[in-house]
Amino acid sequence: MENLTYRKLSLADKPKLLGLDEAVLKELKERERQEFIIKYFSQYSCEELKQLFNKKRYIMLGALNGNTLDGALRLTIDQDDLAQYHEILGTDTKKCLFGNLMVRPEHRRQKIMTALAGHAIGEADKQQCETAVALIHAKNGPGLGIFEKLRFEPAGKMIEVAQQPYIVVTKEL
Repeated sequence: MENLTYRKLSLADKPKLLGLDEAVLKELKERERQEFIIKYFSQYSCEELKQLFNKKRYIMLGALNGNTLDGALRLTIDQDDLAQYHEILGTDTKKCLFGNLMVRPEHRRQKIMTALAGHAIGEADKQQCETAVALIHAKNGPGLGIFEKLRFEPAGKMIEVAQQPYIVVTKEL
């Protein structure tokens, strides 16, 4: 979409993030994807929302269309939070983790997340991260496609999160 602004989100954007979260959850419920909701999607708790704007741990990025948040992505930069990935990947490079990727249902397949993830790579570079990491559910073909376009490569590892298989993809920065 042409009129989108991509930027870091601040605590003042919390209501917009909640609106996006609600829109995604509503669409999943309407499509009767209750099993998906239970296994893969949980709304933010009040504490999680506070933590998302902790600049020492995360960078929240958004795609805004005027006052509406059409997409969001969390970039985890706290190395203590990422310690498990040093072990999983067998490296001790400074990492960042892409997570909580969401796009409003009516704006999917418009390359919003691809653009947002590209901006996140720029932020990871600014944080002097050496390796970007993303976990993609094994059945999430579109999610994997986004990271393939950005030249992430499978790390040859699968991990389980909440008893679900996830593919680990990485990109050297």
